[in-house]
Amino acid sequence: MARRRHFAPNQDLVHVSFKCVCDAFLMRPDAYASFVVASALEQAAEKYGVRIHALCFLSNHAHLLLGIQGCRLDSFMQYLKSVIALALNVHHERDGAFFKRRYRAEPILSNDAAVGIEQYVHQQAVKHELVERAVEWAGLCSYAAIIDGRSSIEVSWFDEASWRESGGRRDARSDFVRKASIPLTPLPHRVGLTERELRTHRRALEENMKDFEAQVARKRRDDGARRLPKPSSYATQDPNGRPSGRRQKKETPQPLAHGTDAQVQAYERAYAEVMVAYANASKRYRETGTLCPFPAGTFPPRIPTPREVL
Repeated sequence: MARRRHFAPNQDLVHVSFKCVCDAFLMRPDAYASFVVASALEQAAEKYGVRIHALCFLSNHAHLLLGIQGCRLDSFMQYLKSVIALALNVHHERDGAFFKRRYRAEPILSNDAAVGIEQYVHQQAVKHELVERAVEWAGLCSYAAIIDGRSSIEVSWFDEASWRESGGRRDARSDFVRKASIPLTPLPHRVGLTERELRTHRRALEENMKDFEAQVARKRRDDGARRLPKPSSYATQDPNGRPSGRRQKKETPQPLAHGTDAQVQAYERAYAEVMVAYANASKRYRETGTLCPFPAGTFPPRIPTPREVL
């Protein structure tokens, strides 16, 4: 799908998702892959100032709830995806495209919508019937950290190859444990709340998850489905494998935004007005060759370098 040409300059919360090429299990949750993703998230968040509110990485796709006000989401995502792709392509001894398409980014316009997206992100492993309980997922997911009140997700990986090259001394193993820490930030409407109020929000998130887990389990029983694999088995998936069963030919249409009906309608009208202004500026640029002022928050056409002009 084409990249959206406009993103409101003052937009803060967004729901971002992206997939691996061919829906392959290239991000399976083995120890090294989890460390690579966690390290990439830590570096990207620090480099571009993006706040991470919630996340869930499955074997073939990922969901993020981000705060991006005053930041460059496109630069953050380019850095994040490139670091993951380069490292895991080497890890799986492959080359070529790693991700299926450009990432999706959907603005979140209300606090209730933000809470709904937070729940949706954390439900992914249960929704896709990978585990019975969200806390059992072996990959990166912020659910356990958030309900425990932690401000980060800590990930470690033992670099066995480097350890063996150094001589393989047992007393030196700790020197080859690589660590990454993904910072987690509370949603904006929870900033400044007391610990008691935060516990209430965490309890509501946990109760919602229990209801969802029971709903999925009941559906599985009614359908006569088999028992789910052990959570640890996903770390040894064939990275070139893909989900079994019938695949959808068309992807679900991307919602323009998340919020109340009135908020989404107002956003749609504003978006349409910006697109008209963008089309006029683009037309002037094509006719005159001079880069005209484009609406704030839009991505202007790429300007050729002098070498390309020559």
